[in-house]
Amino acid sequence: MSATGRPVVVGFDGSPGSRAALKWARAQANWQLSDLLVVRVIGAAERRTGRLLELSDPEDVTDVGDPVEVLLDRSMQASMLCIGAGGRGMGYALGPTATALARRAACTVAVIRPDIDETDGVVSVVLNDESDNDVVVCQAMNQGRIRGMTVRQIDRRIDSWIRRFPDVSVELVSADRGVAQHRSEVRPTRLAVVSGRHLDLGESGHPADSLIHGCPYRCSMLVVRADGEPRCGDGDR
Repeated sequence: MSATGRPVVVGFDGSPGSRAALKWARAQANWQLSDLLVVRVIGAAERRTGRLLELSDPEDVTDVGDPVEVLLDRSMQASMLCIGAGGRGMGYALGPTATALARRAACTVAVIRPDIDETDGVVSVVLNDESDNDVVVCQAMNQGRIRGMTVRQIDRRIDSWIRRFPDVSVELVSADRGVAQHRSEVRPTRLAVVSGRHLDLGESGHPADSLIHGCPYRCSMLVVRADGEPRCGDGDR
């Protein structure tokens, strides 16, 4: 169990995206020593007809209702909510369910794309002067540890983070070169770590001011909620 006592929650419907989210969530829960709660959401009609997904673990749960509302409720007691990215239908880059949860969840949200090879990409994060930026960058550095990936920091304030995380490979990208430099990078971003404080996904589910090339169309996205997240310091797991 983690220090907060809150589980990592993953929404699962059997789709490729949800299977990728489940794999991602298992690694997260193992690293932070948290319970993993797999939530399957079905409609009332499915319950009446007995169409239930087979549970793989006695502690997994099946909730009845709207997926967004059920998972929003679960996020109130979660340390992180993990979901698969949906298709781009109806103008959404992440899918309507993932977009709604990224905007409204009470905890940090991981939106995971299937079929992404983490071994050939990086974790990208933007450093800025917002009050929650330390928490956002800490999440990115921790993901570098968990996934064994290089962290690309788009800013100039880098020395203190290198000192705190000497075991994590870090790339420095000048913010004023930003997107143009990203497009020429050999290794693409596989996970973008962003703040949920002023998240503006727009009608299409695309971060309006994203400096991270490929976000969110070609990478997974971790939307960090600073409230309830521990401050990062020397020796943090």
